[in-house]
Amino acid sequence: AKHYAKTICKGKSFEVDEPTTAKFELPSDGEITGLKYTRALDYMAQRFMHLTTDKFLQLMIDYDIRFTKFEYKDAMLAGRIVFPNYYHGKAVSWQARDYLNIHKAKYITAPKDGEIIFHKNFLWGIDKVPYDKVIVCEGVMDALTVGYGAVHTHGVKFSKAQVDELASFSEVYICYDSDKAGADGAD
Repeated sequence: AKHYAKTICKGKSFEVDEPTTAKFELPSDGEITGLKYTRALDYMAQRFMHLTTDKFLQLMIDYDIRFTKFEYKDAMLAGRIVFPNYYHGKAVSWQARDYLNIHKAKYITAPKDGEIIFHKNFLWGIDKVPYDKVIVCEGVMDALTVGYGAVHTHGVKFSKAQVDELASFSEVYICYDSDKAGADGAD
C-alpha cells in the first residue's frame, strides 16, 4: 500500500512529495559487531584506527551498522556494509558499501520504492546530533569519521528538505570533499 510520508524537521512538518511504500526491508546478515571477526568489521576497523576498540565498537552499535555476507540472497546486496538511515528513531532507508570489491558500484542506496522516506529528504545521522551546531559531510564514511554531531546529504547535491532541516541549527559547517564537486556543492 502506498502512502505519503510526513516528515518532521526539528519541530517543523512538511509533506514528502514522493509516494513511498509502507513495506521496508533492511538488508542484513546481522550487526557488524555481532561476530568476533568478519571481513566487514575488519574493513571498518581499518577506517577507524584513530578510535580505541571500545569507542569503535560503540560507534558501530550506536549507528546500527550491519553487513551482508558474500552469499547474501540478493547478489547486488552481497558483500556490503549496510548503513541504516534512521529518522526520529525509525529505520526509513539504507545505503550500503561494497567491502569485498566485487561490485561495479561501490555504494548503493535503497530503491526509491523500498524506502519509507526518500533518502534525499532528510539528513543521515540527524538523530545523533546532540548540539545546536552541525557538521555536514558528503558521505556516510565522512560523517561517521567526524562522529556524533555530523550528518551527510548523500552526495554534494542537496534537497530543499535537507536545507530546511539545516536551517534549524544555530551554526552549520559544510565539510564536503576537497575536490571540484565538493567545493561547488559547499558554495
